[in-house]
Amino acid sequence: MPPRPERMLESVTFELTADEALYLRERIHVSAPGSLLDVFVSRARPARHVPFAWSHPDVAKLPKELAKTLEFARVFSEVMHGASLLYNLMLAEARSMKDRAADYRARLEEWAVQVRIPSVWSWDEFWAVALLSNRRIPATTRRFVEQWFELASVGAGIADEGRGRTLIRDRERLTKGSQARLHNRRALELWGGSSGAGQLAYRWPIVERMLNDILKAIAKSARAG
Repeated sequence: MPPRPERMLESVTFELTADEALYLRERIHVSAPGSLLDVFVSRARPARHVPFAWSHPDVAKLPKELAKTLEFARVFSEVMHGASLLYNLMLAEARSMKDRAADYRARLEEWAVQVRIPSVWSWDEFWAVALLSNRRIPATTRRFVEQWFELASVGAGIADEGRGRTLIRDRERLTKGSQARLHNRRALELWGGSSGAGQLAYRWPIVERMLNDILKAIAKSARAG
């Protein structure tokens, strides 16, 4: 063990030293070569308050295949966010929570205006990438995702689109069974007002903190040298 630092409780922080940062960067490269984290920790600059990985200012430095995978992640996150908003809208309406329902409706309408599905989209390529992380994605899940993508092109008015509401209701019943909130009054009463309403970020906020800690320590050492 290293010796106890002087004034430990007054001066010690969690800020990495250059040696610690370089060690972590090396271990990332050895453990996950070619991954998004590996490339960012080797090529990127510190960037605070970036909400999603695809919004990082150095995303252009990614290799072609990794950039393509990240684009799949972006589109999936943005399109499926609408399904989450519609689900929460339906729950708020079922609970007669008018303010909540109005908020979710407004967010869903804003999403419908902004969401864009690429004109060229290959489900074969997308699922090939997704299956690398999870070989057991059920056929029912794939159908739900593909059907929602199709409905996402409806645009304005999707909040009251009957097919969309049926799709969400059936999906919840399939995944939660007797505890489905839209079918079980008791489960609905336990709903806290939000259920997965945030956009999928793939744990990026955690990664961003780790990435910036390493990059800041390396950059600080380079300036000092």
